[in-house]
Amino acid sequence: MTLKSTRNVIGNKLRIVRGTRKMNKSKFIANRKEKMRRKKGKRVE
Repeated sequence: MTLKSTRNVIGNKLRIVRGTRKMNKSKFIANRKEKMRRKKGKRVE
């Protein structure tokens, strides 16, 4: 992983946690998995 993508993931994590603190963790993990899948597929819907 490059430094930039690592920083981006950390920033996304912070933003998600800050914005939706009430959201349960399982939903958050699923969200992150979905993001990774989209990144690997190189397509945004």
